[in-house]
Amino acid sequence: MRRIGSLLGFLLCALLPLQAQPGRWQAYTAMRQVNTLTASRSTLWAGTTGGLFAYELATGEVRRFTRVEGMSGIEISALLYDERRNRLWVGYPNGVLDVWDETQQRWRTILDIARSTQFTQRGVRSFFVYGDTLYVATDFGIVLLDSQGRVRDSYTRLGTLNPGTPVWSVLIAAGRIWAATDFGVASAPLAAPNLKAPEFWELHGSGCGLPSGRIYALADYENTVYAATSGGLARYDGSCWRLLPLLREPVVALSRQVDYLFVLTPSAVARLDPALAVSRFPLSPGEPRALWAQSPTIWWVGDFQRGLCRYEGGQLRWQFIPEGPYSNLISQLSWSPRGLLWAASSQLDRPGSGFYRFDGTRWTNFHPDLLPELAGIFDVPAVLADPDGGVWAGTWGRGIVRVEPDGTLRRFDRRSGLIGIPGSEDYVVVPALSRDPRGRIWAVSFLSSYPLFVYENGRWTGLPRHSQAPGNATYFTVYADSSGLLWIGLRASDDKNVGMGLLVLDTRDTPENPADDRALYLRAERGAGNLPDRKVNAIVQDRRGMIWIGTARGLAYYPFPGLLIEGSTAEREAQWPVSADTGQGRRSYLLRELSVNAIAIDGANRKWIGSPDGLWVTDEAVSRVLAHYTTENSPLLSNNILGLAYRPDTGELFVATSAGLVSIMTDVLGPEPELRTLRIFPNPVRLQGPRPIYIRGLTEETRIKILSIEGHLVRELYVRGGQAIWDGRDTEGRLVPSGVYLITAVDLATRRSAVGKVLIIR
Repeated sequence: MRRIGSLLGFLLCALLPLQAQPGRWQAYTAMRQVNTLTASRSTLWAGTTGGLFAYELATGEVRRFTRVEGMSGIEISALLYDERRNRLWVGYPNGVLDVWDETQQRWRTILDIARSTQFTQRGVRSFFVYGDTLYVATDFGIVLLDSQGRVRDSYTRLGTLNPGTPVWSVLIAAGRIWAATDFGVASAPLAAPNLKAPEFWELHGSGCGLPSGRIYALADYENTVYAATSGGLARYDGSCWRLLPLLREPVVALSRQVDYLFVLTPSAVARLDPALAVSRFPLSPGEPRALWAQSPTIWWVGDFQRGLCRYEGGQLRWQFIPEGPYSNLISQLSWSPRGLLWAASSQLDRPGSGFYRFDGTRWTNFHPDLLPELAGIFDVPAVLADPDGGVWAGTWGRGIVRVEPDGTLRRFDRRSGLIGIPGSEDYVVVPALSRDPRGRIWAVSFLSSYPLFVYENGRWTGLPRHSQAPGNATYFTVYADSSGLLWIGLRASDDKNVGMGLLVLDTRDTPENPADDRALYLRAERGAGNLPDRKVNAIVQDRRGMIWIGTARGLAYYPFPGLLIEGSTAEREAQWPVSADTGQGRRSYLLRELSVNAIAIDGANRKWIGSPDGLWVTDEAVSRVLAHYTTENSPLLSNNILGLAYRPDTGELFVATSAGLVSIMTDVLGPEPELRTLRIFPNPVRLQGPRPIYIRGLTEETRIKILSIEGHLVRELYVRGGQAIWDGRDTEGRLVPSGVYLITAVDLATRRSAVGKVLIIR
C-alpha cells in the first residue's frame, strides 16, 4: 500500500470506503399493492409494487425482498413457484426475470427477454411450467425457457393476431397450448411441427362464445379448459366456449385446489365444484388482483389496496400489510431531531398519497383512507419536521396540516387566514415550507396574491409579492437561512415546470411590515446572479454557512450570503464549483450540466446530490466526486432521486426515488456540540488485516492523534463531523502490533480535548 500522510490518511479512511465499499443499504418500500400470488408447500409468496414478501404459513414469519436483498427490480408483474426445482420465478414489466433458489438462498437474473430488440414492449405477465420448460407470457407473445433459464423458443405470431400481440396467460392442457389475449384465446396442437407458424394456431373470440375484451387467465379443471374473461367465467366444450350463467361478472384470476376451481371477481370469490355448482362468497371492499386457494375453505386474496387477505369459510379473518409507508410515491423528506423521518407524497403531475412518519421501527401513515380528518388530502408536496416531534405538511389545494407531537391534527386553510389561487381563494396550494432561526414557519401559497405566509404567535400573516419579482413569476420554493434571509425559487405563472430564477428576501425581522422589506432578484445572466439555470430545484445551507443552489443545469453557491443584498455586483454573482481535475490546465466546472433535484449536507460537510441520473457524493468544496450511485452499481430503486434527508446521530442518509424509499449508512456522523467523551469500537480489536475502528463523539473539526503506550505518534487524522475511522495502520501503511493505544482528540475551534484507549490484538 502506498505511503500516506496524515491528511491523505484521513481521506482514505473516511472517504474512499464510499467508492470501494458502499455502506449498508436498507429499503423502506410500500408493499400494500399486491399484484400476484404463488405458493410452495410451506410459503405464500406475494408480488407487489414495492417488492416481494414471503409469508410462512406455519409460523407467520415474513421475509422481505427488494433490490437491497438482490432482486433486479421491485414492481413485480408475475410470480410462479416451481415445486419440482424449489425455484421462484419473478417477472417484471421491463422483461427482466429473477430466479430465487430456495435451497441455495440466492438470486439469479435472466436478461434475454429484456434485451430483445424486436419488440418495444417486453413485460412479463405470467408463467406456466410444463415438464422441463417454463412458458413465459409476455407483452409480445410466448417465450420458452429450459430448466436453466436459457431461451428455447418463442411464439409471437398466433394465428390471425398481429405479430407481437400481448399474451396474459399460457396453459398446456388437452394436448394443446392455449394463450389468453385481449382478443380471445389462441390455441394450437402441442405436437404441431412448427408453432412459430401462424397457420397452426386457431383463434377463438366473440364468434365462438367468448365475450369481447380481455382474457385474464386460463386454468385446467376436470379435464376442461376455463377462461377468466371480462364477461365472466367461460368453459371450453371441445369446439367453442360457453359462459357459466351463475358467473356473469368480470373474472380477474383463477386458482385450482384439488376438487374445486376458485374464481376471483372484483366483488367475490366463487367456488366451482365438478358438478358445476357455484358457491359465491362476497369480498370486503378493495381492488382484488390475485387468488390462491389453500384448501376448500381457506383462500388468500392479493388486493391492490388492502394487501394480503385471508378468508376462512367465506369470512375475512386476517389482513396483512408489511411495515412501510402507504405508497412508494415519495417526493420530499424531512428529518426531526426527535428521531422521526417525515415523508411527503407528491410528484407534481402525479397524484400523491398523503404523508408518512417513520420512528426507526414503525410507520404511521396519514392518508384520507385511514384518517377521515384528512378527507381530500392526497397530494402533499411539502413536509417540515418540527423539533418538538410534530410536522407541518403543505398540500395541493387543501392548505396546511399540522400534526402535533401527541398526534392531534390541525388544519389551516382559507378560514385560518391563508389565501389561495385568485378566483378560487379556498384552493390553497402549499408546495414549500421552511423554518427560520426564530422558529417562524414560512409557507408558499402558489399563484396567490399573497404568495408567502408566515406563522407566528398562533396566526398566519400574508406577504404580497415583492416588486423585485417579475410579473409573470410565482413563488414556488422557500428556504430560510441561518441569518433569516428567505431564498425563494420562482416559476412561471402559466407553467410550474418553467423556472424564473431566485428571489432573496430580507424582511428585516418584521414580516408584518412588508414596507421595509428588501429583496434581490437573481437570474442566470452574468452580472445579474450568474445562476447555472433559471430553474431552481434545491436550496440548502452547508455547515460553513454557504448557500448551495441546485438548478436544472448544475450547482452554484454563495459563499457570503449575508453580504448579498447590500454587496457589490461581484458579491451577488453565484460561484460555480470548480473541478479539482484541471485536465491539461483547463478549468472545468464539476457536474456542470447535472439536473439537481435535492441536496443534503452530511456531518463532514460533504454534499449528497440527488438527480435524475442517480445519487452523487462530493467533497466539501464540490471539487471532486467521491461516489456516484446508480441502479447499475447499487441497490437504488431508481436513478431518479427526488428527496434526501440526513440523520446526523447515525449517519443514515434517506433517499427518496421515483420508485420508493431507500437509505445508505454513510461513514460520517453529525458533530457533537462539544468534545467530552470518546466512544471507540470495536474495543478490543482483533486485527488480522485492515479493518475500521470507529472513534465517535467528535466535534465540527477535530485533530486525532493515535499514540503508542510509550507516547510515540502512530497516526494523525484530521476529521470533519462526529466520527473518525482508523484502519489500524500507522503512517507508513503498516498494521500496528498488539498493544494498548492512546487516542487523543482536540477540538480545533475550542482546543478542548478528550482521551480514549483501544486494545489491539494481533
